[in-house]
Amino acid sequence: MAIAQEILETGRQVAAVSAGSLSAALRAGIERYVGWPYEVASASVVDADGAVSDTFAAVVYSAKEKSPAAAPAQIPADSAAVVVDATDSLTIDTFRAAYARVARAKRLKKSPAPKLDMPTTTVTLGVIYAQRSDLPLEAFAEELERLNAATPSREWPDMIVVASMGAIQYAAQFPGESLSGDYLPPAEGALNNYIPAVYVVIVLRPTGTTTYRRSTS
Repeated sequence: MAIAQEILETGRQVAAVSAGSLSAALRAGIERYVGWPYEVASASVVDADGAVSDTFAAVVYSAKEKSPAAAPAQIPADSAAVVVDATDSLTIDTFRAAYARVARAKRLKKSPAPKLDMPTTTVTLGVIYAQRSDLPLEAFAEELERLNAATPSREWPDMIVVASMGAIQYAAQFPGESLSGDYLPPAEGALNNYIPAVYVVIVLRPTGTTTYRRSTS
């Protein structure tokens, strides 16, 4: 089976699990496609100052040893790559709560990125994954815009996923041009000396049953 088809099937399985099983199914689904030196655990994230995030359904992190005997309950912020918040049913209230959890995780302090000859980043990505919702994606895009206006950009969630419906994320657009592609947060300090003339646009993608495949790519 081709990898794209395999991920599509995994997404269908995750979207079909019963209430209360989403976190475990989502974590297992992500784990299938994460290779060493990265591991996946249901855990919180803690920084050097002792600030701790909420516990997430899945945290993708760089591990010091391959297949540790027991999954850690807390991941050092410097090791965390992605936090994934799982919600069975997304409403405006549960979306606001998930947004706050992701923002707290992205707010945790990290050591400066190493100075290498190639671009690198240590920014933690944040994903909100919901199994279903009775509201259209447009309702969450409007709320996302409102919440983002009151939140530093480094704390914004990077993708909101509603299984079987679609995803909300960001795209870059240079003045006078069409959308250039997906936008991911720049490395810490990358904009200190120069800020490019680019719009960051909220984009809704009605990806339907391929939503999980897109969110893991």
